Amino acid sequence: AAQQWMQKYLKYHPVGSLGPHEPRIVSIGYPDRWWDEVQMATKDYAWHPRMFHGLVRTESAFNPVATSRSGARGLSQIMPATGAEIASKMGLSVSTADLHRPELNLKMGAWYIDRVQTQLFGNPIAAQASYNGGPGRMRRYIDGWPGMPTDEVIERIPIDEMRNYPREVSTAWQVMRYAYDLDTTPFVDLSKFNHDPRGTLPALSAEAAAPASGGSGTDGPAPTSP
Repeated sequence: AAQQWMQKYLKYHPVGSLGPHEPRIVSIGYPDRWWDEVQMATKDYAWHPRMFHGLVRTESAFNPVATSRSGARGLSQIMPATGAEIASKMGLSVSTADLHRPELNLKMGAWYIDRVQTQLFGNPIAAQASYNGGPGRMRRYIDGWPGMPTDEVIERIPIDEMRNYPREVSTAWQVMRYAYDLDTTPFVDLSKFNHDPRGTLPALSAEAAAPASGGSGTDGPAPTSP
């Protein structure tokens, strides 16, 4: 409850303006929990683990036994059907109860967001929306609004939860980066996605319209927020 209240407070009192008690205030809203495990789960991927850490904070508030109303489970809130699909592709044997095992849940969630990000041109903002609403749906939005900047595509998403989700994840990502990594980790350069979610300049948009490697597949049951 304290995390959720402080998260709402920080929406109107930005980090960097909180005075001498800022580290303590930020640590309540965005605690550095499960960071070692997140780094282990993401060690084979090219993107920075703090992005996934922000996603986990948004999904479960770092509660490993969290279960949403729709049945999503664990730190990264994986639906049982999605978990079965992920486990099959990863060569794992996983029961629904296993989704509450922190290290396993994080490993599966990291694999999923990496797969989605690969399908969506390496765009982490589009991948975040897809984690909530499905990669096939997000790909249709991108294809349906060609050449539109990433932020405008996100703002046009008609599903409220899916539209708002990248804001929440990116806020958690950057608040925790500011609080815990500022001296060691530069901000990820996302400027190539400014003009087009595919990461191309306008002059290349026609070429970039070709399907990404692997295609979008089907939406399938995607992880949902609790």
